[in-house]
This record gives sequence, structure tokens and C-alpha cells, in this order.
Amino acid sequence: MDVWVVIIKISAICGIILFLSWLAERQLAFIKWLENRRMLKKKKLGEPMPYLDGLTKLHPKKKNILLNEALKARKQYKHETAIMKFKLLLGQASDDSERCAILNLIGASQIRSSDYKNAEQTFLEMITIAEQAKLDEALSAALGNIGLVYRTLGEPRKALDYHQKALEIDEKIGSLEGQANQLGNIGIVYEALGEPRKAL
Repeated sequence: MDVWVVIIKISAICGIILFLSWLAERQLAFIKWLENRRMLKKKKLGEPMPYLDGLTKLHPKKKNILLNEALKARKQYKHETAIMKFKLLLGQASDDSERCAILNLIGASQIRSSDYKNAEQTFLEMITIAEQAKLDEALSAALGNIGLVYRTLGEPRKALDYHQKALEIDEKIGSLEGQANQLGNIGIVYEALGEPRKAL
């Protein structure tokens, strides 16, 4: 009888240890997710607008590992590696919000590597998906980011049009951060056009 009590106690202890190790693994994954989110949210005026909603759905461990590797490569200015890993992740996307979030990361990396023509195509694809899926926040980010591309390519009127469309969406959804970002971008475009008074 005593042997069975010992076996039951050992089994219970093993179960508790397994549960605690699983819980610790989940906490580490959550902490890594928070770190990535904070890193992506640090944005300066004139940089691509982040869209992160779709990334909250990255549950399979392989997806998170791939995302972390891509973000690490991007942080180390290894943009081609980051883009390649983001594209692999895009192939595993489970819904339109996730696709938009990954396309946004690809486009932002293309901007950072001065690959503006591919960034333009990436953001146009994101715009199409966001419009069809009615993802206003993603649509605003894509419109604003393609505005940055056109401004860099020397097409300020086109850039202005996209920034104004993004501003309209940000006003509609009540995104103060988005509105501030687009107003700043519109001001920069008016300055480039030699019309700084319109920026006011």
C-alpha cells in the first residue's frame, strides 16, 4: 500500500513540474512577443507606420520563431534576410489581418533597404487585401506607407493623395496616433512642394 502512495505522489509531482515548465515556456513566449511589439511600435516621423494586429494571432511556435528571426535580422540591418523570412511567414498566414501585418513588415524592410519599387508593390497588395477584408487600421497603415514610398520616389502629389486618404481613415476610426503621423507626413510633403503654409 505504501508503494502506491509513493507512486501517486511522484506522479503528482511530475505532473506539477510538467505544468510549471509549460507555463514558464508560455510566459517566455509572451515576454518575447511583448518585446517585439514594443520594438515595432517605436516609430519616428517619416518611417513606415506599423500594423501589428495580425501578429497577435501567430500561435504556432514555428511561426513565432520565424518572426523573431526576421525581426532580429531587420534589427541588424540584414534586410534581405528579414524579407526572405517574412515572405516564408507570409506563406503560412492564416487570415487577412495576419497577411496585412506581414506584408507591412516586408514593405517596411524594403523601404529600409531602398527597394522602393518592390515596397510600392507590397503596399499595393496590402491595400487590396485590407480593402476587401475591411481592415481599416491596416488600410490606413498601407496608404500612409505607400505615401512615404511615393514621396521618396519624387512623386509628392501622389504621396499627398495617399497620406490624405490615410488621414481620413484614421479620423474615421479615431486613431490619434495615425492622425498625428499622417498630419506630420502631409506637412513634410507640403514643405517639399514649396507650399509650407498649406501644412498649417
